[in-house]
Amino acid sequence: APSYDDAALIQARIAQSGVVVRESTPNKARRYPLGIDAGGIVAPNDTVTINSQPQLPFRIERLVVPSDIAGSFVIEDFIVGKTSQFANEAAVPARIFDERAEGVWLRGDTAQTSQNVVLKVTNTSGAGVYFRAAVIGTALDS
Repeated sequence: APSYDDAALIQARIAQSGVVVRESTPNKARRYPLGIDAGGIVAPNDTVTINSQPQLPFRIERLVVPSDIAGSFVIEDFIVGKTSQFANEAAVPARIFDERAEGVWLRGDTAQTSQNVVLKVTNTSGAGVYFRAAVIGTALDS
């Protein structure tokens, strides 16, 4: 059986060859915005599904809808991967997520880099409105 000295010798030879493999795990957490953009005008009474894919593992903490458009929309669903971030299937007014709202921090799921963050919105106004919003969250980086 190899001794402790043999193992140390093997490790020294590996280090001298310059080939060392290390697994890297995320070690920095930063708060970032994730853009949500419909890509165009949402017609009156239309529902659109907007996908956004973070490039780092990203934990959902807050949805922010600009106050100038928030009164024109309801949020039908807010999904990370395949899991809704709502407690039931009822739509909620986008106005509760406007930038001036307080107490609307979420403890959402973490989207992995292969998962979409999805927002389904309906324009409840009588005119076409361009929908843009942001999700604030913590991303893990190495």
